[in-house]
Amino acid sequence: MNNKLSKIYNFLFIILVATTIILPTGSIYGIPYKNILTLILVGIYGYFYFTKQYKPDRFFLILLFSFLAVLGSSAIIGFLKGNELQLILSEGFSFTKPLALLVLVGPFKDRKKLGKVLIDSALAYSIFKLIMIFVVMFRMVTVVQLDKWYQKAFSAFFVTMDILPELPLIRMYLVNDLIYVAVLPLLWLLYKDKNFQFILYYFIYSVGVYLSYSRFLWAIYLAAAVMVALYEFFKDRFNWKVVLFNFIMSNIITYTIYKILFTWGAPFFIKIFGSNFSDIDKNGYHLIVNSRFSADELAKSQNSASDSVRTEQFQAIFNLFKENLFLGAGLGAYSKDILRNNVKTVYELQIPALVMKLGIPLTILFSVIVLTYLFKVLNNNIYYIAVAGVVFSSGLFNPYLLTSVFGACILAIIVCSDIEKSLKTKMNFQRRE
Repeated sequence: MNNKLSKIYNFLFIILVATTIILPTGSIYGIPYKNILTLILVGIYGYFYFTKQYKPDRFFLILLFSFLAVLGSSAIIGFLKGNELQLILSEGFSFTKPLALLVLVGPFKDRKKLGKVLIDSALAYSIFKLIMIFVVMFRMVTVVQLDKWYQKAFSAFFVTMDILPELPLIRMYLVNDLIYVAVLPLLWLLYKDKNFQFILYYFIYSVGVYLSYSRFLWAIYLAAAVMVALYEFFKDRFNWKVVLFNFIMSNIITYTIYKILFTWGAPFFIKIFGSNFSDIDKNGYHLIVNSRFSADELAKSQNSASDSVRTEQFQAIFNLFKENLFLGAGLGAYSKDILRNNVKTVYELQIPALVMKLGIPLTILFSVIVLTYLFKVLNNNIYYIAVAGVVFSSGLFNPYLLTSVFGACILAIIVCSDIEKSLKTKMNFQRRE
């Protein structure tokens, strides 16, 4: 490939990946930077293809066109069933968001460099997130002031809620949080021998996950953390002490600092910066952690609202599914009884909603295409396919699958699989010598 143009392509692709993970939206002060970057990259990609400097795998092209054919069929079904054309087109376009990074990564050959970019981008997102939370907690700005800046900067509302109003400690939960789950295998693969750096990254990721204040994100994050540690333990038995040390120490340090902050630190900060200190339980850890993640009455009252919404959505989706069992309701379909934040076609239960729209035959075909792709790009490694499955499970409780961040998550797992395969090949070659 043209060396200079290839360097430009790689540089722009790194920027696209990093900003996808770090920034909340694809727009900064009204400039659609993500669309601009994508169009430039598509142009260079096309130049490489037509000048025969880069040729994508034919098998992947077949899968891509099959994927688009399934979506096209569902779009036609939706149109014939009277779904709004604008909603059909909008939902169809949303399927391309996670595809962009997965297609454009083709000409980018340095997987290890890309892996480090993904790890550092997740760290940068955590820092961005902590800054947003701390400026409110230390009363530098109010949530209203922050929301005004956020809307101006990113063309979106700053959606939050109180974790501990007396501090005030707020949550920040974006689709970007999903990257914490996907980047864990990369962190282990590239930094497990660098104990301090590994533990530091792991701790900052864990803080980011915790301050999302999401039960579901915590569940899949912990599931992925255990899966990765077990895989590394059995894969690298000669360095089992390093694996065990990293896993135990990173979790002990994370828990200890949480305990210090929320048992003794929270009441202290509330006394200085907060209000109504005498009216709250001094066990800040109980207030913050148990009020969301335990089974006590306070937790039930906090969680019942979101759980009831999901229950209502499931019933509405199931009713539409029964009415459109074979052909599906088509793209652009929605239940008039349940509207999520005035976005008609988007549901918290994204995977069940997708099944409802595609119908049984197209859902089976769609699943076969996705699984075939995953087995191919993840080198038939069941471990990485399982990690991808954990990431996909986010679609059971939040509408995160049809986003560019989800594409970045799958990219992170693919990159990790490729690096490991390359290391094994190199090791086998050295042994033969």
